[in-house]
Amino acid sequence: MARVLMAWELGLGYGHLAPFRAMAVRMKEQGHVPAMAAKLLTNTAEYLGHDLCDVYQAPMPDRPLANPVKTQVSYASLLHNTGFGEAVGLAARINAWRVLLRSHGAQLLLCHHAPTAAVAARSLDIPVCYIGSGFMVPPLRTPFPSFRIDMRIDDGVLRQNEAHVLENLNRALEILELDPYADLQCIYRGGRPAMLSYRQTDHYGVDRPEVALGLPDFSHGAAPAWPAGGGPRIFAYLRPVPQLEQVLEGLRDCRARVLLRLSAVPRDSVTPFLRPGITLVEGPLNFARAAEECDAFVTYSPHSTVVECLLAGKPGVLIPDNQERTLVTWRAVRMGAGVGLTGPTVAAFVPVLHQVLEDPSYTAAAQRFAAEVSHIDRKAILPDLLDCALADIA
Repeated sequence: MARVLMAWELGLGYGHLAPFRAMAVRMKEQGHVPAMAAKLLTNTAEYLGHDLCDVYQAPMPDRPLANPVKTQVSYASLLHNTGFGEAVGLAARINAWRVLLRSHGAQLLLCHHAPTAAVAARSLDIPVCYIGSGFMVPPLRTPFPSFRIDMRIDDGVLRQNEAHVLENLNRALEILELDPYADLQCIYRGGRPAMLSYRQTDHYGVDRPEVALGLPDFSHGAAPAWPAGGGPRIFAYLRPVPQLEQVLEGLRDCRARVLLRLSAVPRDSVTPFLRPGITLVEGPLNFARAAEECDAFVTYSPHSTVVECLLAGKPGVLIPDNQERTLVTWRAVRMGAGVGLTGPTVAAFVPVLHQVLEDPSYTAAAQRFAAEVSHIDRKAILPDLLDCALADIA
């Protein structure tokens, strides 16, 4: 019997919870004791329920960063802006993670975008498995590669950024009387990487030592209930992005049947955009089923949702709202399976949606990708990963 802590520290959305739910179910079936430290407790309760495992509040920054980086260019910039930008608060959170790990008696840490938790586990000699997309499991290269596709960033700039963040991290470790790191890559060096993506959908699009395991089959939630009538089926998964109102107007005014799933959007604010032919889904939805049954998708470009739809051979309109999701959009557009809209170009949403529905080349590109990775057994990814991670326990 093993005691395992699952940690989620950065990012938003239910995609951070899907692998943990599946792994917690399997661990309990095998007699292990999982617990979770989550960034967002309400989302966690909605997705995991209240009786799957103990859930703690993940240690989070409690004040705004005084000197955020305006333009993030690499994983070092991301770390700076998410808690590694000053030493005192970082030391407090590392120590809080150490307390959590010891209180649970953790013998293994499963991280989903939780670098501070990883630092804490490393300081306690607890094995760490890093789970997530290619963005959350960055290439173990020095320096971390740039994730900007709109500008050329010199290696010297990347190294300078890393040196600054490393200085903050080592100052925090010094406060806690812990050994310093030689470089930022030490956060991930020595752990077990588990990149839940494919080479074709890796955010970075570079050669990397980490193996692309593929997207697991999460298969959780209610079956889709599509609106009656004719017209194409559109699966729309959206959150409060700046262009949300324009997109909802477009879905209201188009001729499609729409299955609409919203995250962190009050129902009252959506009511003016509803019509016969639009079904608003409340509660967990089986995204795999929705992807299989739709003709096209519309989303703010979270990695798991986009890849799930591409695996079903479906094209989409992608409206990213941050750099990570811009990279997901870039990969889908490069393979020819979707169109990306940003900023004022979202006014073209309805014509673009019709373009994706009516031009067979988009569907053909998504189907090519699905065929290229069809040899991977999605149902075996998480069980195999969990067995290997548990085997790391001394």
